[in-house]
Amino acid sequence: MPTGRTILVVDDHADGAQSMAFVLRALGHSAEYLSDPRRVMGAVRDRKPDAVFLDINMPHLDGYQLAAMLKRERSELYVVAISGRDSAEDRKRGRQAGFDAYVAKPADAQMLQSILETLFAPRRPR
Repeated sequence: MPTGRTILVVDDHADGAQSMAFVLRALGHSAEYLSDPRRVMGAVRDRKPDAVFLDINMPHLDGYQLAAMLKRERSELYVVAISGRDSAEDRKRGRQAGFDAYVAKPADAQMLQSILETLFAPRRPR
């Protein structure tokens, strides 16, 4: 996988968002974080990340709402759910909202790397 992807991490718990961004940077990516979901759309327009990792349960805008908004604006953007909940229903709802992947917290470096490798794997023509 080519390194150097630009990733935005969004979690209303700033410590968690900062920690995940730190791990992503250690994996060779450019990663920033936000703790206010209301700032995400502007940040995505300005920074044009390759992927956004979104917490599901946030005040003002939840991750499901935000994922749908992001996909309407930039359908090619990879959007990954990060959540403390990991039921089949949660994952189903995530797919319906437009998430490309779903990660249960806490996500370790190996899990994040695996998800990014899967998302950015070269697509084979059919």
